Amino acid sequence: MRWKTTLASAVASAVVIGTPAAAQTIELTGTVRDFQESHSDFENHANWSFPLIQGMVMPDLGEDEKPVLAYSGGAPSDPVLTLGSTSHGNFEATVTFLADGVSVVSSEEITWVKFYFTDGSNYKFDNVDATSATLDTPESHAGKTLDRVKVRAYPDGVKKTLTFYEEDASVGQGGEPIPEVWRIASPESFNQWYRNVDGVNLATKHTIVLEPRPDNPNIYRFEASKHNGQSFFPIDGELYGNEGNSHNYHFTYEIKTKFAYTDPAERNYDMTFSFSGDDDVWVYVNGKLVIDIGGVHGEKHDSVNLDTIASQIGLEAGKNYDLHFFFAERHLVESNFTIETSIQFLSPLYD
Repeated sequence: MRWKTTLASAVASAVVIGTPAAAQTIELTGTVRDFQESHSDFENHANWSFPLIQGMVMPDLGEDEKPVLAYSGGAPSDPVLTLGSTSHGNFEATVTFLADGVSVVSSEEITWVKFYFTDGSNYKFDNVDATSATLDTPESHAGKTLDRVKVRAYPDGVKKTLTFYEEDASVGQGGEPIPEVWRIASPESFNQWYRNVDGVNLATKHTIVLEPRPDNPNIYRFEASKHNGQSFFPIDGELYGNEGNSHNYHFTYEIKTKFAYTDPAERNYDMTFSFSGDDDVWVYVNGKLVIDIGGVHGEKHDSVNLDTIASQIGLEAGKNYDLHFFFAERHLVESNFTIETSIQFLSPLYD
């Protein structure tokens, strides 16, 4: 499986619109999906730990505008091993083990790449002649398990070979389980979080109202947290109910909305979005991950200034773009949820 950035297509879908007038309040309506406590990805874990985990989801939204778990049965999204500078020139390479081959990125033009399989056979890709390449396992070796990969280049005219072993791969290779700390059973169970699935979850609409902050009317705020004594439990006593707990703790919340990206030179504030709370939160703008607060943890905070990353995620002044917000409350005892943003969303919008 290949993961490719779809920036060009995302930019092409943007629609030119006018700049919205300042709003007194902003309403955002999304879908809350309730899960039973017995679901594998929610309360059903022993030996809880509470770390912030980044990199659980892919940096691009999937084709159906849902997050994609960064694990696909042996194809992690991150490099598994990087070997640095050598004594014979600065030759660095990164090999990512994929389910059906490898991705190689090198500081030097690669001469060849050689696959070694666990049954003792091997296959050599000659004349690669590139600094990056994605190489599929050849049909003659289909179904075999990669043991190691060698990458050769000639930095400064000196032959140098780097070797990468699958045992150095990040967790998830070779059919190993998803890291326990993620508290996610499988890509299939994760795919239920933000989709309506009969017999697995129940869904309802929920609206939050963002109000201008008294000390800064350019910032709109919604808070339901331990800090203001409210907390975020939008479906207490509803859907599957509280299941004997003081609140309904096991749910997700998904919002899709739009906004106009305006020229920074034509306003006196930065276009920002921030979230503080627990548990998992992922925010995508123009299909690109811009806030990553994964894992079951206590209250965490992250923010993004769209003006500083506009070119990276394909924003152009005078066009409108999607913002996708994904939240999960997966564990007792708290549920904190605070959004602050200077983005004047085109609301009310419904996903």
